[in-house]
Amino acid sequence: DQALPSVTVSHDTLVVSRGSDIQISVDAGQSWSSSLVGTDHESTVCLMMLDGRVFAGTDNGVYYTSDLGAMWQRASGLINGSYGDIAADGERIVVGGIGIDRGGLFHTSDQGTTWAPASDTSPKYSVHDLTKHDGLWFANLVLSDSNTGTSQGETRSSDGAVTWDQVYFYPWEGLLSKATYLF
Repeated sequence: DQALPSVTVSHDTLVVSRGSDIQISVDAGQSWSSSLVGTDHESTVCLMMLDGRVFAGTDNGVYYTSDLGAMWQRASGLINGSYGDIAADGERIVVGGIGIDRGGLFHTSDQGTTWAPASDTSPKYSVHDLTKHDGLWFANLVLSDSNTGTSQGETRSSDGAVTWDQVYFYPWEGLLSKATYLF
């Protein structure tokens, strides 16, 4: 299994995934138990814990457990597809979809019971590296277009992950993509 590991920590509870296998420790890593997400043992891409519930973004939807992996439930109301990252803003959870016509951002404020589109991002945008810091949301939005494969790149939202603006880390970024070459 070549999936990159995902880790989430809350107090002494650690949850680590690598592919379809999830390892859970409730004693700061002294002992571990194993859990498999979903009925088809989904490959887990991202993890997050909130209020005693563990959320797993997989290659086939979002799942959650309230009993540390003994039983996983599939979150309803989401597009059936892959989810690249998951983050929280208080009680609000935001997930980013991946893939052509399966991307975009979705959110829930009721511990994952109901979900709705969270932003103006098109379903053509795959969402990676989603995080919130100092009141701002950041994400890497990649245009999942089979014709162009272009990327919007690093983006920032100051209105709760509703609208997004591109972030340029260097003054010349963005200019190069607009430059006309005369050679």
